[in-house]
Amino acid sequence: MAEEAKIEEKPNETEPNQVITLDEVTMEKGAIDFHNQDGVVSGNVYRGAVLRGRANLSIEGEVLGVPETRSVIEVGGDVLVDHSVTGAKILGRNIVIAGDVTDCQIQAEGHVEIHGQLLRSQLNVGSRAGLIRALNHKRLEVKSIEQKISELTVQTSSAARKFVRDYPQVDLKMGNILVPLKRDLRVKLQQFYTAVGTDDSAKIDKALEEFYLRVVVGMLTRNNKEYISRNPSRHKIFLKLIEELRLHILKIRDIDKREEQRRALLKEGDALLRQLKNSDPEPYVRVGGVVHEGVTVTLVRLKGFQESPSGTIDIDRVMIEGRVVRSEEEEDGTDKEAEGGVIVVVTGPGGAKSTITPPNGVLENGNFTAWEDDLLWQTG
Repeated sequence: MAEEAKIEEKPNETEPNQVITLDEVTMEKGAIDFHNQDGVVSGNVYRGAVLRGRANLSIEGEVLGVPETRSVIEVGGDVLVDHSVTGAKILGRNIVIAGDVTDCQIQAEGHVEIHGQLLRSQLNVGSRAGLIRALNHKRLEVKSIEQKISELTVQTSSAARKFVRDYPQVDLKMGNILVPLKRDLRVKLQQFYTAVGTDDSAKIDKALEEFYLRVVVGMLTRNNKEYISRNPSRHKIFLKLIEELRLHILKIRDIDKREEQRRALLKEGDALLRQLKNSDPEPYVRVGGVVHEGVTVTLVRLKGFQESPSGTIDIDRVMIEGRVVRSEEEEDGTDKEAEGGVIVVVTGPGGAKSTITPPNGVLENGNFTAWEDDLLWQTG
């Protein structure tokens, strides 16, 4: 039976570096989610088991699913299996399997390495789907933040004009933070941020509230003491101004926070886009043993990158498929050298077809790689 997940704490390390360990996994415990933690399964993963997470996963036993009830492994990081895998659906960044792979569906962002034999399986490699999703998510977040900044800017612009128009006799000047102009009141908090000396958003928010109540209100009250004392009704007007100004400054702070988020997301998005454009190495599948008939390998190469009107990135994909079949199945004739063995039927972009005929009809100890719009098998 699968055991409850145990967190194996490492000394002097922060939470993201902790490892969740399991003895074995079966379907009875339902889907296991490692979240942002690395995962280790010291035993086997049995049919119907489901493992998910956003980090790396290491399986020290076997994966023992069947095509009718597959074991499912879906993680954002690398997958390492120390033994054979049967009847599994695996999705990860880079996937390394030390044993045989049989009746599996495998999708990898970067590459796949199988040290044993490969039988009756489908492999899709190089899609970079996780990176693309992350990039587009960040782009959409940027668009959403920009829309909110635009809305808040309209509101604060209107309020800034209102202060000058409705309170012409009140002195609102306060250094470089509050600067009354002819048509509006300019609020700039950069000097305050520098004085606070922290990047912690929550601490800045708390400090701003205290700064306003203790410093801004006190200074404005002293500067407008004569104005307030001339007429008792002006005291209520001044209190109304103080509350409106507080809300106005908090909205300016909100804009500044969103602008910081926008810049951070743009920086992160640019880094992801560079990573996609400079994907190195190219996608490949490495097989140490024999590749048998019934195997399909699809390599995906990313080419054009274009920003869409919605802000996401449209990417041109070149998909090259290699299907391993018995040589006598080909209608075009059988290579005598490969008779009784296998060949690879390659389908390139636009449906163009070609074949790979391995020596003696055996695919063993080699790599599937992409060269432009073609699929190559390289031994050794």
